[in-house]
Amino acid sequence: MSTAPITGEDPTFASWAEVEAWERDRVAKCCALGPHALNPVGLLLATADRITRVRAAHAHLEPKP
Repeated sequence: MSTAPITGEDPTFASWAEVEAWERDRVAKCCALGPHALNPVGLLLATADRITRVRAAHAHLEPKP
């Protein structure tokens, strides 16, 4: 289960499936908010950057091919 802090820090996860579920949720929220954001491109770039950081921090959980 995610221990996503309210402070805006990156969340921590116990499994790669949780990382993927969180990523899908972030993308869905970005798509829903995008047209209404003051800076939709900035929102998209910030979301992509955060997903990249979280995936890198949890790379040890990623299944090996």
